[in-house]
Amino acid sequence: GFEGVTLFMRLFRDADIPMGIVSNGLGKGYGHDILMKFNLSEFFKAQIFREDILRSKPHPDPLLRALRAIKDPIGADDVIWYIGDRHKDVIAAIAANEQLPGLVVPFAYGLKAAVAILEKGLPPEQIIMNYTDFATRIYPVIMALSRAS
Repeated sequence: GFEGVTLFMRLFRDADIPMGIVSNGLGKGYGHDILMKFNLSEFFKAQIFREDILRSKPHPDPLLRALRAIKDPIGADDVIWYIGDRHKDVIAAIAANEQLPGLVVPFAYGLKAAVAILEKGLPPEQIIMNYTDFATRIYPVIMALSRAS
């Protein structure tokens, strides 16, 4: 639910891990309106919506644009997690990985995207069925990163 998503986003924000949002479906200001309505804008350093792009996912262009807004240039040591809920999100992340020196790791939220993870032979650990569970699973990783920096 929504609580799990906000828990997840707070975890990343509190660890100073920048986030971006990329949506083909939310356009004409609507995406920004949704972020404002639910007080989510503060979580996203990059906000890319339909009106901001020429080619939508599965092309990697929207992801690349969001990543450049977060950090430019992307370095060889950078690890980027891309979470998407559609097949085309996983495909876009794989395509972005081929164009960047860093590592782009696709995560699938829900069944539609999970199919792409399985089709591409990626680990099932990259499938998220709910954000509360995912936040619990990644909390130790985030804490280890925070202590290391």
